[in-house]
Formats: sequence, C-alpha cells, structure tokens
Amino acid sequence: MGGSMTEEQKEKMIDKVIHDFNFEKVRALMLVMNWEWANGVPTEQKLWDKARQLCEKVMEHSDRECWWAAAGGLLAYFDQKNGLRLAFVPEIASARIKEDKTY
Repeated sequence: MGGSMTEEQKEKMIDKVIHDFNFEKVRALMLVMNWEWANGVPTEQKLWDKARQLCEKVMEHSDRECWWAAAGGLLAYFDQKNGLRLAFVPEIASARIKEDKTY
C-alpha cells in the first residue's frame, strides 16, 4: 500500500481523515478536561492544523510497515494494512522491558 503511493494518493488519504475527524467533539472534551496547550485550549482551527501536520509527517514514512506521530493528545498513525488513522488520546500508559526489568 504505502511504498507505491503517489503524493496525490497520500494527500487524498490525509484529506479524508481530516474531513472525517470531529474536531468540535475533541475541543469540547478538552474544555471539559481543562486540557490546555501552551496558550490555553486550542481552537478547532489549531487542532485541524496540528492534525494535518501530524498526518503529513506520518505519510512521509508510508513506505514503512507502520509509523506514528503525536502531539497535544492527537495521534496520527499509518500502517500498511489499515492505512492512515487520526485519534485523540487523552490518556496513555506504556511499559517496556530492558535488561530483564520492566519500566
């Protein structure tokens, strides 16, 4: 899917994801959670701009099996099986094993 995509195909994927994403709902949730970026809760336009930037960054690496980029709670993700996705992730936890210890 990714390695043979043209720039036009990548742009169409980005446009579709951005169009289908509910920025109004994300901003409303951010207001309820009092989730602020550097200058307060972002406007829908700022969320849109950041989401587009993240999607563009991810699609620069669409030749790989998977790639992601995140900022401010927004997560853009591409994988060869499912294509491009955009999500708002208000909470995340992670763990990794290094030298027989879990972090």
